[in-house]
Amino acid sequence: MLSTLKKTRLEETHPEPTVTFDAENMTVTLKVVVFLPEGAEDIVIETAPAAIPHGNWTFVWVLDVSTSGLIAEFADPGIILGSLPPLVRVLKAPSGTAETWTAQLRNEVQSANAFNYDIAVDWHLLEDNVIRNVTIHDPTIAVTTDPIGG
Repeated sequence: MLSTLKKTRLEETHPEPTVTFDAENMTVTLKVVVFLPEGAEDIVIETAPAAIPHGNWTFVWVLDVSTSGLIAEFADPGIILGSLPPLVRVLKAPSGTAETWTAQLRNEVQSANAFNYDIAVDWHLLEDNVIRNVTIHDPTIAVTTDPIGG
């Protein structure tokens, strides 16, 4: 199913990317905001950086399309984890649907570190139906030894 958020073309604002931490369930939910600036030929994909302390953490990426007439979905391979720091392991490889992807990581670092990952999105406008693919390499996940809020 394709994601689309109903807004008028006159609205140029878009939601901010967010990160929600659920320490009890060890889940991090990242809202991935996708929009097409007026007059632009390519979409913008934004997501906030996240940080996790020691433990097994489930990441959930949720696509939020904020331009009227824009259809976007995670493209295979969706979330692409690159090189991870020492003592960070993938417990469950990234997988998902057009709107949501998940992965599970174990963090056992001895000192703070970080890594980047890629997000792949297919998109098109309702009026042209030409599928385009964009992959960004920007988001960061920090891995720390400290508890969240500590």
